[in-house]
Amino acid sequence: ASPVGHDTNLVLSIVRDVTESTETEERLLRQNAQLRRAEMITGLGSWELYLPLGTFTLSDGGMEVLGRKDRTHAVADADEVVMPEYRELRKQALDDLIYSGKPYDIQFQAKRPADGEVVYIHSIAEYDAETKTVFGTLLDITAWKNSQAVLQASKRRNNFWYAALAFTQLIVILLLVANVVGRRQSESELKQNLNRNESLLRILQYEADSVQEFIDYALHESIKLTESGIGYIYFYDDDTHKLTLNAWSEGVLGDCHIKDKETVYDLHKTGIWGEPIRTGRPVIVDDFTKDHPLKKGYPEGHVPIKSYMALPIVDRGKIVATIGLANKAGPYTQMDVWQITMLMSSVWSMLERRRGEIALRTERKRLEAILLSVGDGVITTDDTGKIEFINQVAEELTGWAKAEAIGRPFEDVYYTVNEETLEKQIDSVHRVLRSGIARDLMNHTILMTKDGKTRHIADSAAPIKDDTGRVNGAVLVFRDVTEELARTKEIEYLSFHDQLTALYNRRFVERALETLDQESNLPLSIIMADLNNLKLINDTLGHATGDQMLKTAASVIKEHCQDDLDIIARWGGDEFIVLLPKAGCKKAEAIITKIEETLKERPVESVLVSMAFGHACKYSQDKAVSEVFKEAENRMYRAKILQGPGIHEETIDALMAALFEKNRREEAHSQRVSELSQLIGLALGLSDVEVKELGLIGLFHDIGKIAVDESILNKATPLTEDEWQELLRHPEVGYRLLSAVQGMEDIAESVLAHHERWDGTGYPKGLKGAEIPLESRIVGIADAYDAMVSYRPYKRALTKVEAIEELKNNAGTQFDPYIVSAFVDVLMCQPD
Repeated sequence: ASPVGHDTNLVLSIVRDVTESTETEERLLRQNAQLRRAEMITGLGSWELYLPLGTFTLSDGGMEVLGRKDRTHAVADADEVVMPEYRELRKQALDDLIYSGKPYDIQFQAKRPADGEVVYIHSIAEYDAETKTVFGTLLDITAWKNSQAVLQASKRRNNFWYAALAFTQLIVILLLVANVVGRRQSESELKQNLNRNESLLRILQYEADSVQEFIDYALHESIKLTESGIGYIYFYDDDTHKLTLNAWSEGVLGDCHIKDKETVYDLHKTGIWGEPIRTGRPVIVDDFTKDHPLKKGYPEGHVPIKSYMALPIVDRGKIVATIGLANKAGPYTQMDVWQITMLMSSVWSMLERRRGEIALRTERKRLEAILLSVGDGVITTDDTGKIEFINQVAEELTGWAKAEAIGRPFEDVYYTVNEETLEKQIDSVHRVLRSGIARDLMNHTILMTKDGKTRHIADSAAPIKDDTGRVNGAVLVFRDVTEELARTKEIEYLSFHDQLTALYNRRFVERALETLDQESNLPLSIIMADLNNLKLINDTLGHATGDQMLKTAASVIKEHCQDDLDIIARWGGDEFIVLLPKAGCKKAEAIITKIEETLKERPVESVLVSMAFGHACKYSQDKAVSEVFKEAENRMYRAKILQGPGIHEETIDALMAALFEKNRREEAHSQRVSELSQLIGLALGLSDVEVKELGLIGLFHDIGKIAVDESILNKATPLTEDEWQELLRHPEVGYRLLSAVQGMEDIAESVLAHHERWDGTGYPKGLKGAEIPLESRIVGIADAYDAMVSYRPYKRALTKVEAIEELKNNAGTQFDPYIVSAFVDVLMCQPD
């Protein structure tokens, strides 16, 4: 009320009905009171940011969470409690919410002014464009974060060790393969070296009546050393350029039609077998059956040659002969060239008596250089067993320096014990010195080094004899096989264990049954277990989840089978077996019950780990263990059949829950598509049963998206081609899931076809027109309409009118025109 003018007694009054506003105010007060109570109960707080004024207001709960006494303050002041490293994150999240519409859902740390405590905060917010206000919540998650950090650390350690184990096993296997290949090559080279030395010893010790006989024997040893079939030696005269055949393989003359063994040839008329003399280099031809420009000039009637190697024999810088070898089972190598070169050089030195002493010293130095350069340890002794030579590798392996070792008794430097008994054993060198017989590669020996370390050793030894055959020393070749043995044990472990679960594997169980099947182990119980729906989980949630289910099942089974005699193994892809010696059926049943109860408490990604069990017991030796095994297996399969439908339905429900959990929009979208599909069904005059089924199809139509990566479902930018291909799989995945459930086969068919198009350009089958099930056509239209009018990260929502226009435009191409017409009529009657 207000007076009118100054000289009158008139009063102007305005009366307004405030009933509604008063009720509204009272309702707001009640709501605020309820909000305060909810905040007190849940520990939540709320806040609002009014952009025009730049003010930040906290609720009572918000003040409690942040430890602030002031309710309203400037935006800049609001950041004071936020830890510096999180301020940019919070600012960016607000900008993304306000200007890009991206969801605001962050976690940050804040320092409470009230007590100085640093807390973890979880905040979610929405933006109201009309009021230009951001509304948000605050939740103190410090306790949860701390426990989660512990759990995450544990999970990361477990994941790391699982990955590290698999990666280490792979690396170990690769290293073992490389080690085995390298070891075999080294053993081959070592054996060839020893064979060459033995051949040389035999040649030097050979009592020949003539030079020709000596050369023939040298050729025989060369053929034997290289594992060749035939060979020859030609002497060469550098003055006349002529070659004289001096040695030819034994036994070849029967197949060869050359009349005169002592044949002389001019160098310029020779073909490939004269090439080593012309070039001064070895010649190797792995396939002599192929054409070759130098394949000429060898005598007519020559035996067939398959592979060929020839090299020059040089004396004092001049080529004095050539040796050729042929028909080795495998290819000739540079090692063959090297071995024969070394062998023939030694042989030639014997022929040249004039250079006897020089040749002997040269050969000794050459041999010493070889022993120094080989990768294995080498020690030589005199006839009393005192060390004369030790190479660098042997120094490193024994811990003895060369200056300390020379002249010492062999057993002082090379002290060995038996691998199993640890008792001192007679070393290889003294055995060879006594017997005069070479010893092949021996294992199961431990070398005690000078500094007290132990090494697993493989060694071989050969005698050194003079011209009379007297043993005047020995040579020992040895190598460290410690790592090799460790890797062998790892291979043995892997051969009896399942890599994924670390349980025993089927191979181990089959061997263990032979040992356990004895009177002393009765009663013997066998439990068979099968992981339900593993293939379904692999096809939808991925093999990583399936593997985690297998690990969880293995862990739970192992947890309840703690007896040292119990054997737990992964029997097959999704099957496990437990052998319980000295345990009857009651114990087996108790174990199964405990396993089932524990599995219910340990779901994997919201899906229960379900198993079917069967067991059987052997109480008498009269009953074959194979019968017990079969009985347990049959019971398991019967249990699986009885559980089947229910297990599938539980899995489907769990998968739907998992899909909705990772993408809440999918839950709302599926509900709306279900309702719209039923509206269309009613408009088309379908029966109540058919309408209800449409509701189910609409609800489950996108269940296949459980197999689509969450980042693709939530992506705000256009999908890549690979991402589109993954998304296009969801009808087929949904079909496989639903068809596994008894009674949902028809729904599965409709879900499979809900992205087919009226013109036949849809997927996955490219069905056209009436070929597409009616239910799929209805759900497809409802799905498309809801997608058009709903918010999506990558596009704006259409209005109802715009969406209807899109349906009409695509009627007859994408959609069934008759259903579109009926749907549009329904939509026009619906309120906006």
